[in-house]
Amino acid sequence: MKNYKKFFINTLLYFFVSIAVFSVFLLIIGYTFIGKNVYTPNAAHINYWVSVKNQRADVLDKKGNKIVFCSGSNTLFGFNSKYAEQVTGLSILNYGSFAGFGSYIFEMSKQILRPGDIVILPLEFGFYRSESTKNIQSPFAEWIISYSPEYYYKSGITKKLSLSFFLIKTWILNPKLDYSDYAKTDKYINELNDYGDYIKNEGTLDRLLKLKSPYSNITQKIPNKLEQLPLYNFIQYCHKNNISVYAIMPNHLHLDYYTKDEINNYYAIKSFYEKTGVKLIGDYKSGAYSDKMLFYDTGLHLNKKGQALRTDWIIKNVLSLPEIKNINQK
Repeated sequence: MKNYKKFFINTLLYFFVSIAVFSVFLLIIGYTFIGKNVYTPNAAHINYWVSVKNQRADVLDKKGNKIVFCSGSNTLFGFNSKYAEQVTGLSILNYGSFAGFGSYIFEMSKQILRPGDIVILPLEFGFYRSESTKNIQSPFAEWIISYSPEYYYKSGITKKLSLSFFLIKTWILNPKLDYSDYAKTDKYINELNDYGDYIKNEGTLDRLLKLKSPYSNITQKIPNKLEQLPLYNFIQYCHKNNISVYAIMPNHLHLDYYTKDEINNYYAIKSFYEKTGVKLIGDYKSGAYSDKMLFYDTGLHLNKKGQALRTDWIIKNVLSLPEIKNINQK
């Protein structure tokens, strides 16, 4: 019995020591190589998007206050801000990027927002769940490793270990330390216009027929404690810095039929915004399209025809609101 107990204690000891040693190893790897020329094609691709949009923000800041559409790729593909600006005369930025960024989308937005600006949130439904910040998807991880080491330094221990482990995996798949050739963005240069809109969004019929709704059942698990949501904290930041916030539903493929649960979940989102002092424009069908011929490569990405419909809806229902269209007359 004593030998068994000793063996059990030693096994546990070795296990925890091994975890500690491996964790220290991962942290050493992270602090040594993240942000040090470990580029990948995915990282360069995303950095091209971010660079174009940040440059556009700088241009608009010189003109005065701006209207920023902040979300993942549903807005990247689904909104023609160039056309909207030409029609309305407003300073508009399409800041849609990649939903896999999670809460970091809000951190990026804080860097380009100024007092007096207006933020429109056509957020993907995952942003309303408390677990929306737990996973770091691979393109985002690669971008952090290559271009945003400050995110790694500010992260908690769990995310640091996850990013360090991801870095090691990229070496295993392609074992060389100098990825500088991958930092070139030449092949992406024509994806966006100068306004930050995606302009190569034409799908094929064969691909479109295979599309499925990304939200077959809109299920939201909004936490009872709103402060658990990064979105809640972002809204509070905006209010404290004189930045107005409005919300709309994301554009997505969805059948005309809605279940009772889906409608209830929409009202849960609406209630969340009411509690945070944000106006939700439109209803649960706003942004939903049942025609696959309006989409590009996924049920979240509109093609040019779908983008035109969505942009016209935004111009009519969002940018025509007095408190938004008079942004520079405050």
